[in-house]
Amino acid sequence: MKQTFFRNLVFLLVLNLLIKPLYVLGVDRTVQNITGHEVYGLYFALFNLSILFSIILDIGITNYNNRIIAQQPSLIKKYLSNILALKVLLFILYCIVTIISAIIIQPSREGYYILGILILNQGLNSLLLYLRSNLSALQFFKLDSFLSILDKLIMILLFGWLYYFNPFSGEFKIEWFIYSQTASYLIVIIVAAILLLQRIPKLQFSFELNMIKTIWKESYLLAVIVLLMGIYSRTDAVLLKYLLSDDGNTEAGIYASAFRLLDAANQIGVLFAALLLPIFSRLIQRGHKVDELAAVSFKTIFIFSWMLTVVCLFFRNEIMQLLYHDTTTYSADTLGILMFALPGAATVYIFGTLLAANRSLKQLTFAVAAAVVINLSLNIILIPEYQCVGAAIAAVTTQVFIGSIEIFISKKIFSMKINYLLLSKLLLFSLLTLAIGYSTHYFIHSLFPAIISALIIFLMVAFALKLFELNKIKAVLSSQ
Repeated sequence: MKQTFFRNLVFLLVLNLLIKPLYVLGVDRTVQNITGHEVYGLYFALFNLSILFSIILDIGITNYNNRIIAQQPSLIKKYLSNILALKVLLFILYCIVTIISAIIIQPSREGYYILGILILNQGLNSLLLYLRSNLSALQFFKLDSFLSILDKLIMILLFGWLYYFNPFSGEFKIEWFIYSQTASYLIVIIVAAILLLQRIPKLQFSFELNMIKTIWKESYLLAVIVLLMGIYSRTDAVLLKYLLSDDGNTEAGIYASAFRLLDAANQIGVLFAALLLPIFSRLIQRGHKVDELAAVSFKTIFIFSWMLTVVCLFFRNEIMQLLYHDTTTYSADTLGILMFALPGAATVYIFGTLLAANRSLKQLTFAVAAAVVINLSLNIILIPEYQCVGAAIAAVTTQVFIGSIEIFISKKIFSMKINYLLLSKLLLFSLLTLAIGYSTHYFIHSLFPAIISALIIFLMVAFALKLFELNKIKAVLSSQ
């Protein structure tokens, strides 16, 4: 299982490192530069609002389906049509809840129109994730990996056509960007459906109420968990708009310029989780230990997330000036603080996935509920005084808390032993990289050579501390 995980992780990372940075830094960033902080800030706040209740579209179905189909692949013939019918009903409920919730931040007529399209896009994205979960559960990891970047690839092409050829004439509008998302999702859904149907013999089309009840009974707690996670990770932009009144859109736009890099870096964790969930599920079902896979995964993702955090801390001004036309020390400081949420979030993708695979949902629910209380309290206290910086501090505190508590819960449930040597090495690595980051920024005044030098030295330190052991990595990737 460990070999399967790392082979597919490498393939997945290569695809995503080729496409997603180009999308985030080439497309999404350019849209904000074109439209400005205020217009993009409105979009960003509404986008986060649309994500906030998107769990209603899924209620834990995708993770439940991934786990069950990974354990019993033959059930996919029975589950597919029932779940698709249920998702249509859930989409209607999601639309109602999200539109009612929008009244709180009182968007303009244009805002409601944008929200309507974003609601449609969330529905399409949820459908795509469900279709992909079937391919992943059936162990078609490379197909799932390809589909994970195909929508972004199409978006890049559509945006390039709209931006450079300007087929509709006039100034670029944020709506064009949103329409491109819609078209991308539709195309990839068609491709995913064709690939999946080709791999399901004798598909059964039915709708069984008892099966829906079973799915709900098994997954409602996971739905609550994801909703709570959405609250503590996505309400910052909504609260910036709501609490800061006239300056809300602009502040949300500034926060978005920093959050974009955190969100892009978080995709590494998303990829880990997508591959780990079916593998953890199968290991647990077969009674195998998960300690080694969890430890190796955590060590790997922590190292890379900390490296990115250190780079963004010391080179925050240069990075923001490179990426955005309208940037200040204030927006750069927001980035420097916010990126410290990355290691905590990365930890959640490993141990949260492990707990979900084990169905330890009551423990997870209490943990994320506590995180919501911490996050909302800090945001309400800090945003009026410190604006974006306050939201960043709240995000870091929340992610560090939830990551730490999930490690503690996992240790207790799986009787994991504390590896003090590994923890000591990770602490030493963290301190050394901070010193190296400061030194490279101080002595090397050209941005790219400085960052490349820092990253190379970071990796050398990791190898010197035997956090990365090349022989073991080769053995994992090459063994049958």
